[in-house]
Amino acid sequence: MSTNPITAKPKIVRPQLGFMRLTNDAFMTRVTTIIKGIDGNPKFPAPPITAADLKNAADALATSMAGCLDGSKKALAERRQKRSDLTLMLRTLGHYVEITSAGDESTLLSSGFDVASTTRNMTPQPLGQPYIVKINQGTSGQLLIVARSVNKARSYDLRYAVVAAGAVIGSYTTLMVPTVKKTQVFNGLLPGTIYAFQIRAFGKLGHTDWSDPVQRMVI
Repeated sequence: MSTNPITAKPKIVRPQLGFMRLTNDAFMTRVTTIIKGIDGNPKFPAPPITAADLKNAADALATSMAGCLDGSKKALAERRQKRSDLTLMLRTLGHYVEITSAGDESTLLSSGFDVASTTRNMTPQPLGQPYIVKINQGTSGQLLIVARSVNKARSYDLRYAVVAAGAVIGSYTTLMVPTVKKTQVFNGLLPGTIYAFQIRAFGKLGHTDWSDPVQRMVI
């Protein structure tokens, strides 16, 4: 009696779509690689998001990133929205790349996407980037900082400095805290003075980058 041969399971090859942990600079580098990979690639003849679409969105994000240098809430919110829009475009394109690649790793890699690991990765991974959500006025000389926490952070550094004529003057004062799930209170600030605040997280691989500065005048 003959037996049916054992059929090997088809290889699963998926693009890496985890963009949230990337810093803004690393994210832009990844986007540039994907634009080059998908542009005119005959292996992907009908992408739902074209290289031109990605480039336009990337240029818009780059412009909004440049506008964040002054730390204004409006500019930071616009940058987060532009990055979110571009991330959605990449994920839409990534699903098309996965289907079109049909399990062929070299085809997928030609798109500029990285291949997602199918095994559990025990290697410590970089932390996400924390950022300051808002700064509220407390009592006179007091500011209340609300920040976004990140998974697996062991602690956080919050720093602030005086701002004059749009630039930081003097040195930063840094405070280490175990968590930012609660509002952080900064006392003893000088009324009528503008301060810039930044945050970074600490994990197994060390510190993240400092977040973009957020400014607020104390009353």
